[in-house]
Amino acid sequence: FFVVALAGLVVNAFSLALLHGHHREHLNTRGAYLHILGDLLGSVGALGAAVVVVTTGWTVADPVISIALSLLLLVGAWRLMRESTDVLLESVPANVSVAEVEHRMRAVPGVREVHDLHVWSVTTGMVAMSGHAIVPDLAEHPAVLEAIRRAVRDLGIGHVTIQLETRDGCLETVPARAGSNGAGAAR
Repeated sequence: FFVVALAGLVVNAFSLALLHGHHREHLNTRGAYLHILGDLLGSVGALGAAVVVVTTGWTVADPVISIALSLLLLVGAWRLMRESTDVLLESVPANVSVAEVEHRMRAVPGVREVHDLHVWSVTTGMVAMSGHAIVPDLAEHPAVLEAIRRAVRDLGIGHVTIQLETRDGCLETVPARAGSNGAGAAR
């Protein structure tokens, strides 16, 4: 029992050392890291429980240590699940303020208005943004587009899709085509 736990401890410590520098980069790597950490802590717990049982005879040490380690791992698993849910639901990352994104876009010379702004996590460390900016002068569009990209890059937003408009086209009504009532053709 003691030898098996010690062997598990060595293998898991080696695996953990390999992943340590990369465990914050992606959800999958963090999940693997937490799994190995759980195995490593289980080996430490088993060794500790074995020492307590052999030296004191207190057999309850094993379940007590197991419960304590399980609660500790539950915290890490909860954080991992919460972050993966945020990615799946395309939530705004906790470290990005949509109001700040809009403020920075409006501060770019030539931008008159910003609307339809969306910010979401694509995966760990990759934040995307889309939006519309009203820039009345067509000649300014290339410079404004680059300035907006630079302004939001400082907030950690790497994937930017901006639709530049000369006026607010979203508020205009689009005339219906002949024979269409907007809900499909009647049969």
